[in-house]
Amino acid sequence: MGGMHGFGPVRTSDGDLAYHEPWELRAQFVGLMSSLTGGTMRANIEMLAPADYLASSYYVRWLTAAEQFHLRIGAVTTAELLEWRAVFTHDPDAVVPRCENPELAQRVSAMLSGGSPLPKAGDPLFAVDETVVVKRIHPETHHRCPRYVRGVHGTIEAVCGDDRVPGSEPRDSRVEAVYTVRFLSIDLWGVTAEPPFTVLVDLWQGYLEAAA
Repeated sequence: MGGMHGFGPVRTSDGDLAYHEPWELRAQFVGLMSSLTGGTMRANIEMLAPADYLASSYYVRWLTAAEQFHLRIGAVTTAELLEWRAVFTHDPDAVVPRCENPELAQRVSAMLSGGSPLPKAGDPLFAVDETVVVKRIHPETHHRCPRYVRGVHGTIEAVCGDDRVPGSEPRDSRVEAVYTVRFLSIDLWGVTAEPPFTVLVDLWQGYLEAAA
């Protein structure tokens, strides 16, 4: 949704807060466990009905996407969800069910606290300071190319390394060079009351082409 008009101002008065209610962290943890059991949270969130997506807060999207993913793989049934919904509707203070899985918890913890740099790009097509243009693409599958940069000229800020192409199947394992591309705000949104600024976006090589 970033960069699209018509959604009002971005309110950042509490921007330092990562969450507001304890349940929000539980919702995100469920989503992260979904990733470790074969789900891709971004792709699952994108599968939400547009009206549900727009009407939901950030963590509600995580929880709903995880719920629908687990329904699809048969890890939980609709009847079970309705049963627990009825329990908490009747008694909001009812004991939350727990599932102890230390191994999975450790994997999620490692994913949150770890991380490693991308391997060096094997055969990058573009170089730092080169001017590129983002292709006007409309992928039907999951991707990481924001609509507001498509068709816009930018400059390669950095070559980040090789990474798996978003939306490709795990068995495919396609990799491409990823670049940090620098855009001018005036090129993205025109002249506004706000002073011009720079926008940095990480983009896969397949999203880019050399500027004419």
